[in-house]
Parts: sequence; C-alpha cells; structure tokens
Amino acid sequence: MTEEVKKKGLSKGCLIGLIVVGALLVLIIILTITCYAKREDLAKFAAVTIVNGAKNIVAKTPPQGIDTVQFDAVVDSFIQKINKAPFDKEKYATFFRKIQSVSSDKKIDSTEAIQMMQAMYDYFPDLKKLPSPEKTSDSTAVPDTLSGR
Repeated sequence: MTEEVKKKGLSKGCLIGLIVVGALLVLIIILTITCYAKREDLAKFAAVTIVNGAKNIVAKTPPQGIDTVQFDAVVDSFIQKINKAPFDKEKYATFFRKIQSVSSDKKIDSTEAIQMMQAMYDYFPDLKKLPSPEKTSDSTAVPDTLSGR
C-alpha cells in the first residue's frame, strides 16, 4: 500500500518568486524615500548637469555671435551659486521650464545660448554684473598664444 504524501505550503518556484518581488518592492520603497529626502540635491544636480552639458556643447561648436568666454563664466558662476544657495522651488521650476528645451537636440544656436544665459540671469540677477571680457570682432576667434605677440 502506497501512501500519498500531501504537500503543504507553496511550491519552491512560487516561494522564490514572492521573495524576489518582496525584495524589489522594498528596494523601490527605499529608493522613493531617498529621492524624496534628497529632492533638493537631485534638482540642483539636474540643473548643474544641464548647464554643464550646454557649456560643453557651446565649447565644441560655438554659436555665431556668442562670446564663449562670457558664457563659460556665467555657467561657472551659476554652478557655484546654485550649489551654495538655499533651494527655491518656484525659481527652480521657472528656470527649468526655460532651459529644458535648449539642449534637447544636442546642438545650441545663438538664440538658445542667449535663452539659457537669460534663465541663469533670472535665477541669480547678480550674474549680470560679471566682468565682460574684451570685445572682439569675431567671438569665436582664439588669440594665438604661440606667436609671442
């Protein structure tokens, strides 16, 4: 006579699946709480990343009529100020709306560069007081430092 042994509980596959889903759920909850707690730092990081990306694009392919030295100075000052300043949600939301379309196409023309600089000026009005570099006839011209003149 053979006795059938009845299994009690879940199968191994189902148990492993529940453990994996539970672990993923715990990780998602931890990530959500961390992002919520660090939302200001994440927002500042996003702004710095976007303006640094724009700075790199402008450095590689300077838009006609834009003084790249001035643009770099404004971006660098903006990055320093946003990292030190207390976070203002309203100013940041306005700033981000103004710049989010600028570097989306990986190319920045002169109007987009001016739009980005204006957004940085609106966020920190004292950036307008940065000393302006010498005006040249061609804003993309680089002085020849090797000629000794």
